[in-house]
Amino acid sequence: MPIQLTPEAAAAAREALTAALTATDPIRMTGTNARTLAINLAKQLNALTDAERARVDALDGQAGFDADVLRTCAHAVALLHAMATERQKADAQADDAKVPVGLINNAVGQRALLFKVLDYHLGADVQAAAELASIRAGSGHVDLATDLQRLADLAEAHSDALAGDRYLGDGVGQARALAKQIFGHLSAGDDDARLRLQDEQGRVLAVLDAAYAELAAAARFALRDAAVGATFESLRSISRR
Repeated sequence: MPIQLTPEAAAAAREALTAALTATDPIRMTGTNARTLAINLAKQLNALTDAERARVDALDGQAGFDADVLRTCAHAVALLHAMATERQKADAQADDAKVPVGLINNAVGQRALLFKVLDYHLGADVQAAAELASIRAGSGHVDLATDLQRLADLAEAHSDALAGDRYLGDGVGQARALAKQIFGHLSAGDDDARLRLQDEQGRVLAVLDAAYAELAAAARFALRDAAVGATFESLRSISRR
């Protein structure tokens, strides 16, 4: 049955995963957009044909593989999408009230500058270009601060290529300082509701990470002669498609 990213599917998923969520510790996937991950993984799993699912199911019980992880992944994806959407709305409302507009404007300008400089110097570097594309996918104040940190990291990793750029100046240092200020404002205003949402999403990610790791290994083997087998990449890679 196709994965539905609806409130009803999320409610059913929460009920199905209650025991697993209680038994696991939350994790974080730095640089991963949870909502985008849920959407992309839902598309990937929904694209499996009945024949391909049957080939994966046929491995049930072999080398400890439990074919029910496909159902667990489906539930976790539906719940992750709902929680990420809820967190996005809550974070936007709270963050707008906590971070000074001037600081946000400066951070946005600094991010734009770093994008321009890095695009110019590293546009031909496939790996660097992919990282820049991933950073552009972020939204919200937390992502803005994280973007600045990742752009600074990328700039430092390619410092030789950027040496002497007349626009960059102390852009790396300024980006890190602005990110630190944003995180300072955000952490100072964290409330119980937001911390609860963060904890719950981290638990869903932990359940998904464990189930998907088992499913991906089985799928890559069972579907090794089919193009779809190669689509079972890491969750981080899937979130950046």
